Amino acid sequence: HVVAFFNFDDAPKSFEVSLAELGLDDAKDYVAHEFWGNRYVGTIRGALTAENVPMRSVMLFAIRELADRPQFVGDDRHITQGAVEIADLKWDAAAKTYGLTVKAIGGFPFTYYVRVPDGYKFSKATAPGATVTTKALDAGILAVTVGADATKDVAVTLQF
Repeated sequence: HVVAFFNFDDAPKSFEVSLAELGLDDAKDYVAHEFWGNRYVGTIRGALTAENVPMRSVMLFAIRELADRPQFVGDDRHITQGAVEIADLKWDAAAKTYGLTVKAIGGFPFTYYVRVPDGYKFSKATAPGATVTTKALDAGILAVTVGADATKDVAVTLQF
């Protein structure tokens, strides 16, 4: 789910929407990532809150059900947060690998974010035919930047 809070006022404003209003189970835990501020919000339950949305601005959140394994939470490329630029996501529990097929645009690297829960330790990333760099961020988030010389699908594998 992608949720936007638009503030058309001339002062900052806060918003809240229940997860049930979004068609989600408000008894489950979800993770949220805010696109324009490029920040991981964390785990939410019951409602999504946006504090101090700047005047005449918007905050855009991706919401995904919390998983007990590494999971994609968002990226810095498209407002749909994965619907356009991520072609495939596969977790292999036996191999402890997370495979993503990303639609790379030649000359325009982008970064996607993976939540790494307790009990998992990131070891390496590979992306044949492309460049991939990683950086551990706060709150157990791994930033994965993918770049390619030409526009193509790139298979990225994260080993845990």
